[in-house]
Amino acid sequence: MEKAGVPISVVSRWAGHYDSTFTLRQYVHADHTEDMRQGTAALGQLYKMN
Repeated sequence: MEKAGVPISVVSRWAGHYDSTFTLRQYVHADHTEDMRQGTAALGQLYKMN
């Protein structure tokens, strides 16, 4: 759900977790290829804006 763009607060609540940081620690992990590529692209866009 998180990778589909659903906010972590919604994912956490849907899973029945009280704290969204638990959800992040347990279930949200970077895919070392595609996620890193997307993160690099997003960071590049931030630098272009400034």
